[in-house]
Amino acid sequence: MDVSTITEIAKEKKPAESDLSKYVTGSYVPTSSGELFLARHTYDLDHIHGDYEIGSIDELNGKDLKILSPTGSEFRFDHRKVLFLDTETTGLAGGTGTAAFLIGLGYFLGNKFIVEQLFMRDYDEEAPMLNLLADKAKDFDQIVTFNGRSFDLPLLETRMILNRIEPALSRLRDIDLLHPARRIWGLSLSDCRLGTLEEEI
Repeated sequence: MDVSTITEIAKEKKPAESDLSKYVTGSYVPTSSGELFLARHTYDLDHIHGDYEIGSIDELNGKDLKILSPTGSEFRFDHRKVLFLDTETTGLAGGTGTAAFLIGLGYFLGNKFIVEQLFMRDYDEEAPMLNLLADKAKDFDQIVTFNGRSFDLPLLETRMILNRIEPALSRLRDIDLLHPARRIWGLSLSDCRLGTLEEEI
């Protein structure tokens, strides 16, 4: 039985309520290893999120971003070559029993900011999700996460290896916002737990 036949059988067995398009604006996209549900939202650079226009990231430079460097040194930052990433997972313990069922991506493309959500409805869609992520990662040099260094990136790399996909994230320079956030706001909060920073900041 070939891969395409297995994929068709898996799709037939999925209940109608697993059709995410009923609940989330998006579409099913083909990948080299099967179909995947992808939600995409596009924002103009003058779109305001919180207190800032998305396009104001263009004003950042290496000097401004020294706080993000573990060594406190300047580094080159080209927002057009940066992939923003976050995951939702089946657990927080890590290890081979934990998988990401939702991968959120953000990146600049031309004069737009793109937000994509890759959904895994069942384990047979993990390989398509990770293949799509690996393909997208090829276009970027840096990756921005929040606790990604300790959790998201090792988890995704492990799942890629288990799915026989060439790990695609370790070559990207990781900018993990959790650690500088603790340095900046550590004295003004009751604690520096990840949840506290997410809620307060």
